[in-house]
Amino acid sequence: MYKSVCVYASMDKYEKGGLLGSKVMTSEVRVDLRELTREIETACNAFEREGFEVVAVSPVEQGMYREVVDGGAGWSYTCAAIITARKA
Repeated sequence: MYKSVCVYASMDKYEKGGLLGSKVMTSEVRVDLRELTREIETACNAFEREGFEVVAVSPVEQGMYREVVDGGAGWSYTCAAIITARKA
């Protein structure tokens, strides 16, 4: 028997300073990899406790596109991971 779960990453946050102080901003291009790593670890440990063995961790990519004056820009980032486990 196999079981899968998808864990999602939050977008990274950063501080942007200016003359009137600083403000916490959310990135459009970078995910919080520390958080995603913790989520993957938590899911893998839960599988272990349930008697499953993790057989695959697959990244999920998401694309973005933004139009600008002279054309556009596109990029992709890892937004999640699918973890698949098998009953041991």
